[in-house]
Amino acid sequence: MRINLNDMLIFGIIVKEGSLKNASLKLSIPISTISRRLKELESNMNRKLLHRDNKKILLTPLGETLFHECFPQLLSINEKLIQCIEFDSDMSGRINISAPQGLYNDLFYNKLLDFQKINPKVILDIELTSKPITNNKDIVICNDVETYLYPDFRVKKIRTIDLLLCASPNFLSLAKLLSPEDILKYKTISCPPHKAWSFWRDIDHENKVITPKSSFYVDTFELAKKMTLDSFGLCLLPGPLVKNELRELKLTHCLPDWVSSRVSYSLLYPNRDIIPYRVQMLIRWLTQDEIVK
Repeated sequence: MRINLNDMLIFGIIVKEGSLKNASLKLSIPISTISRRLKELESNMNRKLLHRDNKKILLTPLGETLFHECFPQLLSINEKLIQCIEFDSDMSGRINISAPQGLYNDLFYNKLLDFQKINPKVILDIELTSKPITNNKDIVICNDVETYLYPDFRVKKIRTIDLLLCASPNFLSLAKLLSPEDILKYKTISCPPHKAWSFWRDIDHENKVITPKSSFYVDTFELAKKMTLDSFGLCLLPGPLVKNELRELKLTHCLPDWVSSRVSYSLLYPNRDIIPYRVQMLIRWLTQDEIVK
């Protein structure tokens, strides 16, 4: 009996994906080829491995054994072989990335640039958007509040950023802020993910949560910063995004004795059986060398 291990892999992916059509999409192989390879495997084993109709797949006892005991081992070996081949050669190929528009330059630009310098044959295809785009992406960077929207992706935290209550000097010339409650008296600019603004004061361990009646809702911190600079209102803005404006006194950090809300960012990547080695290495690079599983 001679068994083609590639056919075994295809069989396992058919079962895992639930149909020949889904396996065809997963592997980018025509359905006719998938069907032929399955028949060849069953012919070589002289046994039926599964029964299928339009709705579901039913495994035979032998099919159950192969899928649960052999397929995971074969998949692991296949992945390790790919990694060894890629590790022993220069990394190359394309990595498709979706990243947040407003914070890309401050948080991710240098790290991605350094990775590409070390791996010059890797092409980084970066799309900057206000909302995460997952179609055909190897890596998606988004805030933690949005991660639940993508159950088919694995998640790794990247970093947490302090938000600072900011206003322009012109705006503050007409406003008097002594406590977080005073924010309710003035116009505010809100940017997701925070609708309620929380504040904490270390000196007396006092916590306050307010829900401002915002005059403006925007979908990027970059636009929120511009509107704050133009004196449209108060806004919670990421520290890295406004460090230059604060240093140049174009913006003022209001209520500095109060620590305000934070925003956390995570890296998402598709829940695939095999993650290309170049993608694994970039994920480790961005998440401080965590193990990618």
